[in-house]
Amino acid sequence: MTDSVLVAREDRVRTITLNRPESLNALTVESMGELALALEAAGADPTVRAVIVTGAGSAFSAGGDLAFLQEIPTMAPARVKEVVYGTFQRVTRALRGIDKPVIAAVNGAAVGAGCEIAVAADFRRLGVRPE
Repeated sequence: MTDSVLVAREDRVRTITLNRPESLNALTVESMGELALALEAAGADPTVRAVIVTGAGSAFSAGGDLAFLQEIPTMAPARVKEVVYGTFQRVTRALRGIDKPVIAAVNGAAVGAGCEIAVAADFRRLGVRPE
């Protein structure tokens, strides 16, 4: 695991922060895997009553990392399917599967898969700035 996704808890609220501010929280396969795990853990924890997803720095998420997106044309079709459905869509499935409120605290640009994450949340709060 890296620090590309941070998890914090205050009372019964779990906050999950995309933490690649230098790239406007561009999403890699690794960061999406970490995000999926964090969301699944929050959903499975009976002491968590709500989940907030946000981004560090000035953006929620700029979407897929450009270096990763440039690799896609060179990947075998089975690998593309594995990445898209096994990683990126796993986040959306995790968001939709949580039986407690999920709030996307959108603190800046939410592009591509970043927009998909925000839209998959139950609520969106726009213009939120991290402390």
